Amino acid sequence: NMAEAIIGGILDCNVFSKAEICAMDIDEARIKYIREKYGINAVLNSQEELKKSEIVILSVKPQSLAGLMDGMKAGLNPESLFLSILAGVKIGTLEKYINFEEKKSKIVRVMPNLGAFVRKSVSAIAFKESIKKNDRDISRKIFESIGYVHFCDESLINSVTAVSGSGPAYLFQFMDSFVESAKSVGIKENEAFDYCIETFEGALNLLMQRKDSPKDLVKKVASKGGTTEAALNVFNNRGFESLIKEAVTAAFNRAKELGEKC
Repeated sequence: NMAEAIIGGILDCNVFSKAEICAMDIDEARIKYIREKYGINAVLNSQEELKKSEIVILSVKPQSLAGLMDGMKAGLNPESLFLSILAGVKIGTLEKYINFEEKKSKIVRVMPNLGAFVRKSVSAIAFKESIKKNDRDISRKIFESIGYVHFCDESLINSVTAVSGSGPAYLFQFMDSFVESAKSVGIKENEAFDYCIETFEGALNLLMQRKDSPKDLVKKVASKGGTTEAALNVFNNRGFESLIKEAVTAAFNRAKELGEKC
């Protein structure tokens, strides 16, 4: 799914032409779908295509890495730039799988998120020091085609995974509970959804346009003895902030575990 979003962004922003892109998959139905929807070349895993590829984007589940590399290794080109969006998998681990010399390998680690489908991804990019400027520039350009780009040290990628990588699901979970709560106090489902979405949209726009911190804005909404304060007291008494920290830490630890299993 993320690979498809990246293909769409690349084409929409004219980073590469359709003729310059080749998608690979092990699912023939998926290949047919990508070929027909985007008008690009799409094939079963092909060593011939890999050998002539200047840029390879690795977009599979970390658990599938070993099997993927078994089928690809013979066709990999050491001159290619590899962009990996595999959660938890370190650059050093990929170097071992690919069997390239550490100093010569061109592997970049990236963590985008679901916002890519509406060109609002938050992508963190980690480069090795040896990655040259032209490779850094094209990496940035590719991921700018699907949204925002930030640069960080590789040691922080698992942290970013736990925050922005998994973050959309946290918000969707909260919004789902918000809608159900609205229904519980008598609001119809379709109206509850609209109230929820529009409230989030307005709050987010306000936060982005002002210099106030989230805590400052909470104080501006929550008047003493009012309805908002009553709700916030429930959150605080139930350890809302601690629960969020616990959830983010669990995602962070899982990212590390996935990398260690590869």
